[in-house]
Amino acid sequence: MNEERVTEAVEAHLTREGWTMFAVDYPTSGSGLRLHPADRADGTKHGGSIVPDVVAYRERDVLVVESKPYFDVDDARKLREVADGRYAESLDRRVYAVDIDRVYTALAFPASDADAVRSDVLDGVDRLLLVDADGDVTERRV
Repeated sequence: MNEERVTEAVEAHLTREGWTMFAVDYPTSGSGLRLHPADRADGTKHGGSIVPDVVAYRERDVLVVESKPYFDVDDARKLREVADGRYAESLDRRVYAVDIDRVYTALAFPASDADAVRSDVLDGVDRLLLVDADGDVTERRV
């Protein structure tokens, strides 16, 4: 299962769960929402910035999702920085339709890779979104 299929399944699942997609970045699309870190050095255009695969909102909650065709430690670390507030100012500015109360994070990947999950890197991740071969998503809280 490739990253695009994982992202499509997550988008469909979140829509069914009442989330509104603010931005979806399919691989190589360049259509995502770029978030800049609060500690970005002056004069750097995109230094330290990230483009999450999905940014969605429901009521006053925002969900930032990173999708991969496998469990990815680097994405887990990236989401920790989101959870720690490194991108909070950028989210406040960029997700302009929502007064944000809480930012949630999620890693999405095929359920077949669930055994590769490393709990030692999940402290900034709120949920795992496990996609099965039929495109159905199971949410697992971390």
